[in-house]
Amino acid sequence: MLYKATKAFVLGLDYNMKAWKLANDLWYKAKFRFSNDWKTHVKETAKARRRYLKLFNGLYNYIGDRIDEVAQTQQVVSPSGRIRHFPHHGKDSEGWWHIENAAVNQPIQSFASDVTGSAIVDYEQALLKEHRLSYNDWHSALLTEPWNPLCSPVFNEVHDELDLDMHPETGKKDLEILRDCMSNVRTLKRLVPEFNLKLKVDVQVKDTWI
Repeated sequence: MLYKATKAFVLGLDYNMKAWKLANDLWYKAKFRFSNDWKTHVKETAKARRRYLKLFNGLYNYIGDRIDEVAQTQQVVSPSGRIRHFPHHGKDSEGWWHIENAAVNQPIQSFASDVTGSAIVDYEQALLKEHRLSYNDWHSALLTEPWNPLCSPVFNEVHDELDLDMHPETGKKDLEILRDCMSNVRTLKRLVPEFNLKLKVDVQVKDTWI
């Protein structure tokens, strides 16, 4: 319960969830209550929300900047330049709260997809170099015998996760290559030079992907 509540709290506030909605999610979804009295629970949720945003001042400023951006330009732009338009008639527009939340969310989710997209591109290039394969040989093999790949293909992407079907002979090395590509996202850094962090990557190996 505490894990679900913490996750709901952090993700909700990172995307600008307001106190009442957060209190509702904690109460009904996470089964976490600051008090058995609903009004007290909402009040305590609001206090916790203010403390969290005060603690992470950069997040507070980011949220405010995105709301100002969408209010003034009717769009938000991700760090890599991807634009999402939000036509509106000002802050009194119906559903403005949803526009605010989407404007805060879009650059984060968009950049997360840039990370995995960069890693996929970089991985394929590094994989073929490692195993001395041409793009034609690699893609032809995937088309004609997908059940018997020459090395380890990435077969699924879920949010910020990449799933690798590890080849019995090359899998260990291929996994090292993928981890390096996810950590360094070299293609993304060429697109966004100011992004100079090395990412922490968690690797799990399972018997099946289900």
